[in-house]
Amino acid sequence: MASVANRFLVAAACVLAASNALASGWLDAGDMQLRSDLTTLVDAGTLDLPISGWPIPRSDVCDALPAEAVGEEQGAVIGALARLRSYCGMESRSGLYASAGDVGVLRGFTTEPRSDGVVGVSGETGGERWSARLDLSLHGDAQDDQSVRPDGSYLAGQAGNWVVSAGWLDRWWGPGWDGSLIWSNNARPLPGIALDRVRSTPFETKWLSWIGPWRATFFLGALERERDDIDNALFLGIRVAARPINGLELAFSRTAQFCGDGRPCDWSTF
Repeated sequence: MASVANRFLVAAACVLAASNALASGWLDAGDMQLRSDLTTLVDAGTLDLPISGWPIPRSDVCDALPAEAVGEEQGAVIGALARLRSYCGMESRSGLYASAGDVGVLRGFTTEPRSDGVVGVSGETGGERWSARLDLSLHGDAQDDQSVRPDGSYLAGQAGNWVVSAGWLDRWWGPGWDGSLIWSNNARPLPGIALDRVRSTPFETKWLSWIGPWRATFFLGALERERDDIDNALFLGIRVAARPINGLELAFSRTAQFCGDGRPCDWSTF
């Protein structure tokens, strides 16, 4: 896994050094203000998008934002629109960050540090059909003995209305703010590949258009090499969310651990 991580980071570094295009990519799990703004706009009927599964493709939200406030919208809606527009059409960016302090046992939908002391560097760029982020952080007193981490880094390419990504992205599946029973960002992100629907536009056929806006995610990741149960196991995640009527979002999620040392790993197992 280390060699794969090294190759990914080198590739991402080359991409970041070579381009100054506009960034596409993701709206990340853990940004409470962003999630609150999206919830405000969806509840007000300004947007009609599934928002219970994170990260969310940036273009799905940005393309759906109205050009300006409509009618006598409330101040909360106008403020949410203004903040969300700042996430759209962002230029390539980079920067340093640091944090220190006690680390809690559990975390909710936040970006709290996972170690007592963290220093990192992050850079993000992208184009119309691709995006990349390189995020390297140094953690003091790391509980898993991995002091250098690539968490938050990824490469992504879009084909049609689907995007394939590889990297270490935090994920949050579910409507809760303090936790999720199936997948949250309480643990470090798994390295893996994912296939996501970019824009949650409804089906055009009358037989399926009643489903409303919908999004689907398929994820395959690698668990730790050494575990208390099965070493070198794989992790599968599938989620489909839709809004058949205004004010109602339905989502179906499935996760599974499979393969690993001494375990079958053929098609029938999958």
